[in-house]
Amino acid sequence: MEEEENRSRILQIILVGLASTFDSQQIFITVFTDAYPTWHCLDHTICNPATSDICGIPRSAWDWDGGFKDKSVISEFGLECSSSFLRGLPTSTFYVGAIFGGVFMAMIPDGFLGRKQLLFFTTLAMSITGISIYFSSNIWIYAFLKFVIGFMRAPVGRMSLF
Repeated sequence: MEEEENRSRILQIILVGLASTFDSQQIFITVFTDAYPTWHCLDHTICNPATSDICGIPRSAWDWDGGFKDKSVISEFGLECSSSFLRGLPTSTFYVGAIFGGVFMAMIPDGFLGRKQLLFFTTLAMSITGISIYFSSNIWIYAFLKFVIGFMRAPVGRMSLF
């Protein structure tokens, strides 16, 4: 009986560890998706990457390095000349969602849903939202989905403490 209980605990530790791994992936992905990509000049008579402002030259005179248009959120949604507020919106909404999620999810009593079910539900919601974020058509939808991911990630960190 004790051996069976130990196996059950080991399985729980592994599952919570996997949820924490997924949570950390959601946090660190921001480093890549929200980064300002590098660019190079296509027409050196019009621009020089060292001295030119990307917003002051025609779009046909430069391109993103690596030839990837969809390299980051900035290049995907054409935010290279937008305000820093708009460029930082996805990251900010993620962490604001984590704050609100931490407060709201802490109010869900253990007896109502239970820790395991809450962990399963929030990890599932993060997965579905993480997949749907691929289909974002503008920065506002993308930022909203980042908020939802942040909101749902709050119990994952809290559950791994217990």
